[in-house]
Amino acid sequence: MKTKAFLAMLLLVITTCGCSKTEEETTFPEAVMVKSFATVANTPEHSFVNFALTQDGYRVVQNKEALQVLFPNTDLSTIKEFKDIDFGTQTLIIGRKGLSEVTQAKCRFSKKNNNSYVLTVDLDLLGLFGPVVLYYGAIVQKLPENATVSVEVLPLEVNKDI
Repeated sequence: MKTKAFLAMLLLVITTCGCSKTEEETTFPEAVMVKSFATVANTPEHSFVNFALTQDGYRVVQNKEALQVLFPNTDLSTIKEFKDIDFGTQTLIIGRKGLSEVTQAKCRFSKKNNNSYVLTVDLDLLGLFGPVVLYYGAIVQKLPENATVSVEVLPLEVNKDI
């Protein structure tokens, strides 16, 4: 009798304390940037700037169809920055920012917390003056659809020890 009671209690504990199969947890990978690009020039060499984002902002692109929407009437294979994107394993973050002065930019990609990432665009502000539009992008390791991505455009910090 004690054995049956013990086994019944053990079975009850195992079934009520186990992992729930109905709640699937999404694994959020570490922040890995494969490639980045940024320019203020609208030249054939930088044809990725001709996209349908007309205001300052950015888009997280998870597939080729979404990328084609940003570049209507454009053959994506002609844009060198997009030729090697594998949307099965990679995500594209692309955007633009109107500025008063900038010559170049560098991108950094990091993980803020479990499901939140940030693309930081560090600006080199020495050089061009007057209104310009900075176009930037980063190809990163594939992010889950429910990941939160933000973009920060910051002036490049000057090393004060120089």
